[in-house]
Amino acid sequence: MSDVVDKHTETVELAMELFWRQGYADTSMAQIVKETGLNRYALYSMFEDKRALFLATLALYFERCSQVFEPIITDQDRPPLDRLRLSMKTWIAMQEARRNGCLMCQVAVDQAQEDPAIAQAVDGYFQEILNMIAIPLREAADQLNPNLTPETAAQLVFDCEMSIGTHARAGAPHETLMRISDVTMAALTAPGVTWQEHPVTLSEDYR
Repeated sequence: MSDVVDKHTETVELAMELFWRQGYADTSMAQIVKETGLNRYALYSMFEDKRALFLATLALYFERCSQVFEPIITDQDRPPLDRLRLSMKTWIAMQEARRNGCLMCQVAVDQAQEDPAIAQAVDGYFQEILNMIAIPLREAADQLNPNLTPETAAQLVFDCEMSIGTHARAGAPHETLMRISDVTMAALTAPGVTWQEHPVTLSEDYR
């Protein structure tokens, strides 16, 4: 059973890299067959069609991102704004390492508008991300800009991270990406509120 699971995961990983580079519409089943080393029968025995495989890649992408960010966001040994800042710096490090942009953001722009099932999946993942971002912001509610609620502040951070992904894919330098983060942190906090900087630790698995 473990061999079957490993092959399934390996297939999704290889397909994810292909979709990420080329986009859904420009990736054919013939290319997926070549990339994964599986024949069409084996692929269709695992996945009903290309869309089913694509949805599996989105699920894996979200799972991998959650494995990185959930421990940072929920780390009670650090103040909430420190955790939020570190999560943003980690996102920058991931974008700089890949320069492919955010897969989920690409899908939201390129494919979700054309396919209700994909749109529903992306919307669900985005909502889970917003919920995660809101965790430290609720804990730091008394330190936020008085014009913002934790939920609106979470939307601001989410939009910031989408912008960072877009700029990174376009080749923006580190200073530009950090400036986006700096401006966002300043905008969502009350005057005089500060936070400590912590080093980013990013596993090779996510580079």
